[in-house]
Amino acid sequence: MIGYHIDQVLRFHLRCYQLIGMHGLPLSSDVYPRQKSKLLNLWAGCLLTGFSGVVYMCLTSDDDFLYQGDNFSYFNDAMKFGFAEMAILSIYWETLSSQRVHLACFWQLYEALAATFKATPSVRTLRQQLLQHWRFLLIFYGTLLLELALLCVYVLMQEISRHLLLFWITFQPFVLVVHLRNTQFVLHLDLLRQELLQL
Repeated sequence: MIGYHIDQVLRFHLRCYQLIGMHGLPLSSDVYPRQKSKLLNLWAGCLLTGFSGVVYMCLTSDDDFLYQGDNFSYFNDAMKFGFAEMAILSIYWETLSSQRVHLACFWQLYEALAATFKATPSVRTLRQQLLQHWRFLLIFYGTLLLELALLCVYVLMQEISRHLLLFWITFQPFVLVVHLRNTQFVLHLDLLRQELLQL
């Protein structure tokens, strides 16, 4: 894969996506890209295995991960974990398989467009980079803060039982991963928007 130009803001957030297993490609600054790619692939597989293990534990455990008070609530909680597992499988399956080719093509296209419009290179300040990516940053951090605020309000307003504590400790990471996956799509769309505006 050819190298692609990314600024500091973009690099930091791509590293975040690598950390959560959603960006399975090495960055242009990585010294050993082939080994890094294999390591990222392995990491995404480990995360998928871990999330699947949590779902299996919650569905088969005798503890209060699922509400035991009535059958409907028990089934409802089990379905939540089932749909969470389907979401996680689709997210990490893309990272481990077809997405790698399409993602590589996306970043190669981004590099080609960036090189076309940056014939006169200029060093941009961090402030300029933040302004360039403000839409993505607003959605990325806005989503995280809103999720955290809603969780805090829920915790303050709800009497916390053992079931609720166990359920939210195990289910909330799935919600967070799905939100972060959505922000990754927003990042790609915003980068395309920026390049299209320059055409």
